[in-house]
Amino acid sequence: MFMELNASTFVMYGPCGPKHGLMRVTIDNKIQSQQQIVNTSRPIASNSCLLFQAWSLSVLSLDQVLIENLGGGMLGVERFNVTTLQIYYVGESTGIRATVVACVLLGTVMALVVTIVVYVTRALRKKQRTGGFWRVDVVP
Repeated sequence: MFMELNASTFVMYGPCGPKHGLMRVTIDNKIQSQQQIVNTSRPIASNSCLLFQAWSLSVLSLDQVLIENLGGGMLGVERFNVTTLQIYYVGESTGIRATVVACVLLGTVMALVVTIVVYVTRALRKKQRTGGFWRVDVVP
């Protein structure tokens, strides 16, 4: 069986028991290749055994997975669990993100300062017009 996937982890479950045999799992991508022979023979039969797991696969390229039956015993696959982890790399995008955050914070602080200056200036002008006393306007 052959498939291509883009994942950081790959787990395979299936039946195991006395009538099952060996399988070879080959995971190949442009960066590295790994091969493992797995014995699916167990003294007691079960429908859901962990047959194979691979961690730390590269998410930057497609992985080619080849599963082969060795020796002619039974081989079954019940399900695959494939997980892709999002990884953030330090580089240009981090610098751009930091610049955007700094500009937004600076803009917010500047808007707050302008609002305070305008409010205080208006309050002082109003105080000067009323002769030093605060005036309360009553609306009829």
